[in-house]
Amino acid sequence: ARHDGDGISGVAPNVKLMDLRVFPTAGGASFSDITSAIVFAANNGADVINLSLGTSFCDINELNPQVRNDVQASLRNMENIINQVVANGVVVVSSAGNNARCVGFPARFPNVIAVSSTTIESQASPFTSFGPEVLVAAPGGSLSRNEFFDAFALNFQSLIPVLNTLLVTPYLNDNYGWFTGTSASAPIVSGVVALMLSESAFLTPSQIRNVLVATAQDRGSAGRDDFFGAGEIDAGAALQCVANNLTCL
Repeated sequence: ARHDGDGISGVAPNVKLMDLRVFPTAGGASFSDITSAIVFAANNGADVINLSLGTSFCDINELNPQVRNDVQASLRNMENIINQVVANGVVVVSSAGNNARCVGFPARFPNVIAVSSTTIESQASPFTSFGPEVLVAAPGGSLSRNEFFDAFALNFQSLIPVLNTLLVTPYLNDNYGWFTGTSASAPIVSGVVALMLSESAFLTPSQIRNVLVATAQDRGSAGRDDFFGAGEIDAGAALQCVANNLTCL
């Protein structure tokens, strides 16, 4: 969303977007399609890749034995591809997940910036996935998708105050809609990364991770924790650090 006086403005309104669709009209995305999209984006000039998607299982052994080996192979291939693009200077950000337990893949990969979700009060969203893989947190709303529709069906009037705790996102035909989840949190971080690279195009993925951690606002338990990582992202502090030649590190 551009900063043009019409509607809302995005985190990084002047950057160029490359919109790659990996989900069919119904059902989930395949590992091969996601991996292909990562390769395409990296090969066509993307500086930041946002992956608002992920697996829901916590342990590979939760899967049906008939598909387990194929999933393991697909994840290894995806991790190798991500490691390659990060080594070439591309930053990869992903949503931690919305299962209120473990971080999913690809956010769980070490070279991916895993993002959890916070509420309007800067608390951990009740649905957010959490774990040692979370690097930072960002706004994602206070209500899960199912809770939203359950409340909507029960009494729309009582739902109105709840809408104020969710995020607003552009939709087709110049419309807006309510949105919640770590899939909303991750692109906020991606937008901040884009702003940082706009300030200093030669930042490495490692430097960007370090700045995000150093400038995050501590939430929850003192210091790093599994719900917020280093804390809630602070765009202004991150940009100030970059502008000051990384003096925050």
